[in-house]
Amino acid sequence: MSARRFSGSRVPGPGSRFPSPESRLFPYPSPMPGTPAPPYVSQLETPHGAILCDEEVADRIDIAWFDVEHWRRQGGADATPAGRGAAAFVETPAGPMVLRRYLRGGLAARLSRDRYLFTGADRTRGFAEFRMLAKLRRAGLRVPQPLAAMYRRHGLFYAAAILVARIEGVTRLCELLDRADHRLFAHVGRAIGDLHRQRVWHADLNADNILLDEGGDVWLVDFDRARVRDQPGDGAWALGNLARLRRSMFKFEAPRRMADFEGAWAELLRGHAVVLRGTDRPLGKPA
Repeated sequence: MSARRFSGSRVPGPGSRFPSPESRLFPYPSPMPGTPAPPYVSQLETPHGAILCDEEVADRIDIAWFDVEHWRRQGGADATPAGRGAAAFVETPAGPMVLRRYLRGGLAARLSRDRYLFTGADRTRGFAEFRMLAKLRRAGLRVPQPLAAMYRRHGLFYAAAILVARIEGVTRLCELLDRADHRLFAHVGRAIGDLHRQRVWHADLNADNILLDEGGDVWLVDFDRARVRDQPGDGAWALGNLARLRRSMFKFEAPRRMADFEGAWAELLRGHAVVLRGTDRPLGKPA
């Protein structure tokens, strides 16, 4: 595979429109101490596509790393399903990772489960998510470290997958609802506020994509189809993100499982507003 190397502070393609750490849209302190330095990124050309990867794995990455069956054939490899069927935990020579294939759902899946129309390498699902995660980590948010993404051409279409570093010792919010309290929900609200302060819209914000680690810190995952919005983070799109999260809380029966769901939800909205607007008045109400 041939390689091209780029500085993480200026990655070609759609990622280049993201603000660098020195020119962020919102000059607030990083919400996560020890913000990682921008990684160097290599693009490796393959016979039928390309791989975008962190420099630390560039000399070891192989197209086989994106095949869960490859890891199942390795002695002692952990290919345990991670959440939805498209993802799996894998043990690689570079450490534990999560491998996720991009799969269609709904009616589109009847035509093709894993193929998308190819309109350019920079617009493939994996490359776009890799760059979004890199942007958010540079801004200090707790999101998975992107390690590699690939696409493989199939005529006019392509299939794609991504590898991210596994976050150890975390639990999904949907699994914590029985013992969740107001303080926990306030932490979740602040994490979402940090995301919206960067004007990033999460395509699938739900209680399954919010993780809490053993120290009580909140992590956001699954940034497939995430977008940077032109409008500030207190716009209608942010309200839509919060509404989607609330619907997922009902899906996971939060009102039944929690002693005071509505009170906890109000704390989530206040935490979100404090980070985003410097006031504890939730969106939709005058600041």
